Amino acid sequence: MHIQSKFHLVCLIVEQGRLLATYCSNHEMAADIVTKSLARINFEKFRSSLGVIKRESVVQQSAEHQE
Repeated sequence: MHIQSKFHLVCLIVEQGRLLATYCSNHEMAADIVTKSLARINFEKFRSSLGVIKRESVVQQSAEHQE
């Protein structure tokens, strides 16, 4: 499928109300966690928003569950 066809399909789906496109500022892009070096506070915020937890937390929870 040609890129122009894909673009028109997306436009049609938006017009039908089946897809809501919203603006996301560059300060709220969780994908930046894998594409940019981030300040610790932003890294932790995006990590949390993606549902990623520290490995130590998983190990600790597993050990507590086994006891």
